[in-house]
Amino acid sequence: MGFSDAALGARLLVPWRDQHEQTDVMKQFRLTLEGLDELTYWFMETLSVMLNAGVKWGTDMGNGVKRYVNNSNAGACFIYVKDGRIIRMTPIVFDKEDAPSFTIEARGKKFTPPRKTTLSPFGFSWKSTIYSPDRILYPMKRVDFNPNGERNCENRGVSGYQRISWDEAMDIVANENQTREEGLRAWLYFNQRAVTPHLGQPGILLKHPPPLYECHRYNFRGS
Repeated sequence: MGFSDAALGARLLVPWRDQHEQTDVMKQFRLTLEGLDELTYWFMETLSVMLNAGVKWGTDMGNGVKRYVNNSNAGACFIYVKDGRIIRMTPIVFDKEDAPSFTIEARGKKFTPPRKTTLSPFGFSWKSTIYSPDRILYPMKRVDFNPNGERNCENRGVSGYQRISWDEAMDIVANENQTREEGLRAWLYFNQRAVTPHLGQPGILLKHPPPLYECHRYNFRGS
């Protein structure tokens, strides 16, 4: 891990670091990280745990309920959690401790936004998505799909699925991606909103999806 100067490292390697500054210096390549992927990932996760050790998150709402803030791509919202489970989600309602709202004057009238955030409709479905019995928690591969042999594409949507390890799933994705680098051909069809605000909306199709993945319900299923 390298910093452009010692002062920058001293500012960022503390729990009270400025996240905005850290993002900026990474974009400017003033903060770099070199090494094997598995080692650099382990190092950054360990560093993150160390920098956040002892930090208490959430606001105690009484009766065993804690309120957290989630800056989602559907809009910022409050998440209420009890006994480790989400019990409800609401838009953030601002109070007197928050910054004042702006006011626009036009044609003799004043316009001020409401003192709460606005959520996209799909944001309110996340609680149901998380606890849905149909949510896929592990990589799944079609039972008659062999990435190195017969793919039996005609059986998509017909044959069942079997659970595979994360290592096997990543190997399939990496190998498939390497074989499909001709031109700018994209290789994913997104159906999960949590990817990015732009690429994760339902039904977004990135160029021509190859037969590696077909989406079902909330997550990807390997074909």
